[in-house]
Amino acid sequence: MTTIDSVAVSGGGAVSTQTGANFVNVIFDWTSNPASGYAKFTSDTTFNIYLASYTDPTPGQLTGFIILQDGGTRYTTQHTACNNTNVLLPIRGKCNLVTNDPGASLTSHLPTTATPYITLAAGTYYLGGYDGNDAAGTVEFQITEGAYQEISPVPLPAGGLLLAGALGGIAALRRRKARKAA
Repeated sequence: MTTIDSVAVSGGGAVSTQTGANFVNVIFDWTSNPASGYAKFTSDTTFNIYLASYTDPTPGQLTGFIILQDGGTRYTTQHTACNNTNVLLPIRGKCNLVTNDPGASLTSHLPTTATPYITLAAGTYYLGGYDGNDAAGTVEFQITEGAYQEISPVPLPAGGLLLAGALGGIAALRRRKARKAA
């Protein structure tokens, strides 16, 4: 089971979470830059992190993301883009980059829900993001104990089916009355 311990943001950033039966989605949004944010979470079992989606209105842009064990190992070490004073202290340091551009000139990662970005042991971690260039965007991660979980659309309540049946019945009665009158 994964629980969110805390979230923090600076600049134009926002961090939100969505919790399901055996997963938590962590969404880092920004509406201005620089923007930094993270979710600190604890998992009591081995888990996967999926780099689920990335949206940015400017094609070819890159955004930094950070995975860091509390008091331990940094799992994102490819770039120094997140090692500046605009990044919140617990996550400041090296990061990896996400993009939607498969031809990006820097080492970067494309979002995918087919395979996990990383599998980690139980413990407490930071999952964060930083963007210093783009006006707005979103990076979404999923922390799950197994395969990626699609968020199911909200099912139509039984009351909706009853209403449709009642309206059909009324229409049938009107037609029947109309035939008798004719």
